[in-house]
Amino acid sequence: MKVIAVATQKGGVGKTTTAAHIAVEAERDGVRVLIVDLDEQGTATKWYQRREAEAPQLVQVKTAELQVALDAAKAGGFGLVILDTAGKADPGTAAAMRTADLTLLPCSPSPLDVEAQIETVQTLTRLGKSFAFLISKAPPRRGATKLSARALDATRGLSMLGTVVQSVIVNRAVYQDSMGAGMTATEYEPNGAAADETRRAWEQIRKIVGISAFIQA
Repeated sequence: MKVIAVATQKGGVGKTTTAAHIAVEAERDGVRVLIVDLDEQGTATKWYQRREAEAPQLVQVKTAELQVALDAAKAGGFGLVILDTAGKADPGTAAAMRTADLTLLPCSPSPLDVEAQIETVQTLTRLGKSFAFLISKAPPRRGATKLSARALDATRGLSMLGTVVQSVIVNRAVYQDSMGAGMTATEYEPNGAAADETRRAWEQIRKIVGISAFIQA
């Protein structure tokens, strides 16, 4: 079983949206997925309650219950656990990063957001933990699917700190619409640009974390 933590010290970067979309794509790949909601606000839990599909499964736990939840997930045959953390530095986020095989760091493409990643990267480096950045809520270039100069600049800046997922998540209404319906962009609008960039992002993330090695685990 592998564990991916989705973490950030700033809110509003699409953390829960990222966690949900990764989980759904992993299920499509044949991986049995459990989302663990560590955020007291329960945004992922609310999404799950609106959801009609049975998978991926989700539990909401307190930080002190995290290891128990992970042990239960492993015993239950889950291949991947995704930890959705609070949008701030707190004990739950720290525990998730210590536990995870990979911490995924969504980041909006602005200088302030990129700078805010430095402290998190320092913490992960001290812990000897793997991490990767995912640029999210990037502005499109005049409505097209090509990336804006801001997204390209953020990619260059973050690449100096660590691995960057090359499929950038553009700020599209379908992400909000699909999450509001208890779905993801790939389910809500399967032939759209958001679905395409989500699939490409997951394909890169699965390679980073070594997903193919345990798809049948």
